[in-house]
Amino acid sequence: MANITVKNIPEKTYQILKELAKRNNRSLNSEIILSLQLHALRSENNNSKILELARKAQTMGKGFLTDSEIIAAKQTGRE
Repeated sequence: MANITVKNIPEKTYQILKELAKRNNRSLNSEIILSLQLHALRSENNNSKILELARKAQTMGKGFLTDSEIIAAKQTGRE
């Protein structure tokens, strides 16, 4: 696997990723990798791969989010 170093991450972005990792019971590194994978797949408009990755991510964090947290996350930015 390849390694990359990301410099000058905006503080707000870092804090969001850190909070997502905590909520999803993942390391910061795992959360960043998942975010990059999802973004890359969206760019390719590959919905079946996005769904597969989302299902994998869902089982990784199973039992860590409440229904109300999931609903709130889905509604974020939709108001």
